[in-house]
Amino acid sequence: MLKAIKRLFVPKNVLILLVTSLALLGVIVPDLLQRLGFSLERVILALLAGLAIDTLIERLGYLERIESQVFNLERRIESHVSADNLFQRREEMRQFSLWLQESEEIWVSGEDVMNLINTYGGKIQEAAKEGRKRFRFLLVNPDNAVLMNSIAASSVLYADAPAREIIIRQVLVSLERIAENSPEGAIEVRLADWVPTNSYLIADGGKEHGRITVELFGYQIHTGERVHINLNRATDPRTFAYHFSQFESMWHDAKPYPTNHSTGQ
Repeated sequence: MLKAIKRLFVPKNVLILLVTSLALLGVIVPDLLQRLGFSLERVILALLAGLAIDTLIERLGYLERIESQVFNLERRIESHVSADNLFQRREEMRQFSLWLQESEEIWVSGEDVMNLINTYGGKIQEAAKEGRKRFRFLLVNPDNAVLMNSIAASSVLYADAPAREIIIRQVLVSLERIAENSPEGAIEVRLADWVPTNSYLIADGGKEHGRITVELFGYQIHTGERVHINLNRATDPRTFAYHFSQFESMWHDAKPYPTNHSTGQ
């Protein structure tokens, strides 16, 4: 009640309050309005006009706020869908060390993931050995000669199949060594018999805070020129679900590569 009374006695409501008071007095003491030189009809008409103007001003205020919100939303949408904001370069990506710190399960796919293993192999082994992290690595099959030739044809750095095959086998040896010093199931490896169209780095994909980085492969370009997309389960649920499902399907169809402690089953 006190809040309602305080709301009445504000500058913008003075006119309405005055006219309303006159109308009430006119009903209670009709002679008073006549002595003041007013008629009850005029007071009521003034009251209705005041209420109409007040309502109109309030509605216009709503419209102005709605227009402002729509304008701000439009600007945010335009910024969000900008191609230069959506697609990023490799050097703009989050460091893999942060993924290791923040995630319990990491899935990786690519042609060979050589750079990742060479740079972070020790940290991966440390995390897996302590039993804090679980990893899945999906690589292309080095025993598939047709596949090796197809990948080499679109590569800049490794334009011949034997070079690519050697790299993949070196990565597999490194993963075997990491698995040997890790708990069972901490390191899983599978091999794909198709040319990948992109690579994936997935952190805690099955959880609400899951993240995915999608790296798009191109034709005869260096790895630094590839564009990347960052996805979050919370903010990009539909696109996130699509790419997460893609990795799961590829993992299911790939061949298990047994390590000392991991059967890949």
